[in-house]
Amino acid sequence: MNEPANPRKAAGVTVARDIGTGRIIACGGDGLAHGILERTFFLREVHSTTWHRMSPTVLPADQAAVAQLAVARIQAAGYWVEADAECATETKQDRSVTDGRSIANLAATIREAASPAEVSDRLEEVTAPHDGVLASLDQLLHSLAAVDNGLGGPADRHIAARMRYLAGHRLGPITASGTRRPHHGPGSAGHVTARRPHPHLPPPDGPDDPRPMFEEPMPAPRTLPNDDSRNVESFTTMLSEELPGNWTVHHHQHQQHEDQFVHAEEVWDLNEVAAALAEYALGTDAHLTCDDGTRLYVTLHPRHEEEFLVAAMAPSGIAPDAFAGVREPDGIAVLADPERAARAITADLLPRYDIALAQVRHNAMNPPQPLPAAGVQVQQVVMTWLEDGALAAVTTARPAAEALVSEGFAWDTAASAYVLSGDDTRAQAHAVQAAGARLARLGFATVLRAAVRPTAEATLPTPPPGARTTVRTR
Repeated sequence: MNEPANPRKAAGVTVARDIGTGRIIACGGDGLAHGILERTFFLREVHSTTWHRMSPTVLPADQAAVAQLAVARIQAAGYWVEADAECATETKQDRSVTDGRSIANLAATIREAASPAEVSDRLEEVTAPHDGVLASLDQLLHSLAAVDNGLGGPADRHIAARMRYLAGHRLGPITASGTRRPHHGPGSAGHVTARRPHPHLPPPDGPDDPRPMFEEPMPAPRTLPNDDSRNVESFTTMLSEELPGNWTVHHHQHQQHEDQFVHAEEVWDLNEVAAALAEYALGTDAHLTCDDGTRLYVTLHPRHEEEFLVAAMAPSGIAPDAFAGVREPDGIAVLADPERAARAITADLLPRYDIALAQVRHNAMNPPQPLPAAGVQVQQVVMTWLEDGALAAVTTARPAAEALVSEGFAWDTAASAYVLSGDDTRAQAHAVQAAGARLARLGFATVLRAAVRPTAEATLPTPPPGARTTVRTR
């Protein structure tokens, strides 16, 4: 155990080897501590409380050294750390990026990387949401703005405004479309497809006006060719007839670039669709809503005249915390052939959407609980989706087993688990939610592993006012 020189107010971090599994685990801390752990070979576990286990790719002979590295990094960030003897270290590895040379060295390691995996590891240091290069630069610019704004001179207020402009106008679009890890729900920075461009500031009213006199204009959004003949409304109407189920189409035209963000607010994507929305004035889009509540967003592909972009839309009415740790079901590009596009959506996008939706709903039914007291072993029930769509739950605790049986699980000797049939996926989803809630009340954490494609019930959203509506039923 090591006292940090400048301790953080966040909860301390415990790093120890679990007696039951033999794996080194870590718990406690906040988002910054979690980010440090996840970049030091620890994997996040999503259930009633957030904790991490060391990746099974770490060799047994290296586990103690990796744990000590994680402890050193967390201590350097100012956290109070309690660690087993094999994990403890007095070292504080300084992870702060404080000068240009450190960033230049990081750039050099990216150029010299021998594999995509190495590049991905280096990019984590750039895109980490709490202490990466981009996040730290954002903090630096806002800190400069706060200091300059308080110095009292007219020129200093101009500098402060300039710093805010750089943070919001220049850095904002990079962090919105260039990183991939959203960990929040609708309406938060981790979920929205792309940050809306800030409106242009009007000319300064005088020499003491706090707005920057030398502000550079925001680059105008790129536009599509005038001879683009693609028609989103016609394509989505035919697409709705090819997709399984009954779909309603709402088509929208945008007079300004800003308008397209109103209809893209809940698009569940931080990849190709988000980049297109941030960079281009697309002019039109459509929402497809299925009778089971699934929603799709369709717009033009700005770089390929024979393609459209399709993305899923996040479920409404769910707390942002439920989206933590859930990977976005990023959208796809489809050919302007409704039949082939429907096959691609059904085979690729919808399964990933359903996996993410099941995880979000599970998180919503099992909100994080207070951390257990030191030395208390957290009991958990692991639920795993089987290839046939059934759900297998493993537990050795009698109260947990009784709760599972009461919600429809049955003991299966061949699977050595309590199994819930997947014949009726809607009933299965309700049973999983009820079982998770009951287990949480009994003090059991629930781990839900990725599903093949369970269909979960959703609430049909209200169409936006003024939208053009076309109903197609197969």
